[in-house]
Amino acid sequence: MSESMIVKFEDIAEHIAVRVNPKYTDYNIYVGLEHLDTDSLRIKRKGIPADVEGEKLSVRKGDIIFGKRRVYQRKVAIADFDGICSAHAMVLRPKEDIIIKELFPFFMQSENFMKCALQISVGSLSPTINWKTLAVQEFTIPGKRYQEKIAATLWAAEDCIVKNERFIEKAEQTKKVLIQELFSKGIGHTELKKTPIGNMPKKWGIKELSYISIIKYGLGQPPALIKEGFPMIRATDIDKGKIDTKKIVRVDSQGISKNKACFLKKGDIIVVRSGVNTGDLAMYNLELPNSLAGYDLIVSPNSEIIYPSFLAHYLLGSTVQNYFKSQSTRSAQPHLNSKQLGKTLIPIPCLSEQRQIADILNQADITITKAADNIVSTKALKMKLINQYFSGCVN
Repeated sequence: MSESMIVKFEDIAEHIAVRVNPKYTDYNIYVGLEHLDTDSLRIKRKGIPADVEGEKLSVRKGDIIFGKRRVYQRKVAIADFDGICSAHAMVLRPKEDIIIKELFPFFMQSENFMKCALQISVGSLSPTINWKTLAVQEFTIPGKRYQEKIAATLWAAEDCIVKNERFIEKAEQTKKVLIQELFSKGIGHTELKKTPIGNMPKKWGIKELSYISIIKYGLGQPPALIKEGFPMIRATDIDKGKIDTKKIVRVDSQGISKNKACFLKKGDIIVVRSGVNTGDLAMYNLELPNSLAGYDLIVSPNSEIIYPSFLAHYLLGSTVQNYFKSQSTRSAQPHLNSKQLGKTLIPIPCLSEQRQIADILNQADITITKAADNIVSTKALKMKLINQYFSGCVN
């Protein structure tokens, strides 16, 4: 970029290192690194000073909170409060005679800054940056007269991301209300009845999950991982009703019979049976032939009684998820077995109403997914622009 300038980090940033004891502060907000999300300038979660011990850092609204510990996590956020933050962060304020405050946080998200920060981190278990080393690092930034225009472009992208994030938050809340309404009142019913799983239409029946489906175990001891082989859906690939295909592994097909129960078919529901996400689940509907379930439970619904998508939505609802939590045996970690899963009570409307309910909730999911896709594409565009604007770095 023309009219760029080379600066030391201390030329553009003031290091704020005011220590605060959380026991003796009038602030009522605490933010730790656990409250910050990777590559997000927005702070979506907060704690209170009573949550923590030991000295923390004072932070004012508009300051930048930068995770100096494990910088590969890329945690940079703008404080929207006066309060305290983790001592594993740096609190920074831009020096506006060199870089405007609207542009500074995007500079800190740039690949050149993060690469440099990673290179100067010290320590093996929890690599950390110290201010003195960071202060003298040199970077190339756009000239002052270009900064306002660049910042406006990047903030337009950031605003789009935030609007979509807030839309998703509201849409997910709306979906929760829909689930509660549809599974307690149905569609077009006027007469309700009390049941062990709450109110529901008088015409609906109730069956245990084991009556309306076959429940099987996935692979207990997975075969060796190989580049070519059968795709295996693991518990770590399941997240809040969806299957993340980005990290699906493939396993050695030798010795696995296609008649084995661990093979998946469309409409099967994969349930996480162990770990912190016990009870999370997703319906298998992928174009991945010969896929296997990993250390999971497999629910194969009887399609003559229950519509798979209807069942998946119900199992993800709070009534069932709370039941799973209550039933999970706990040793080192929660664990759900097939017997406990099979005793789950399921409401049974007629199939046509099941499809109607599933279609409504599926449409809600489609809307949420579109907004999430918009976030991904806008973030990619924003990072591309950031890295173009801050393409120079002096080592």
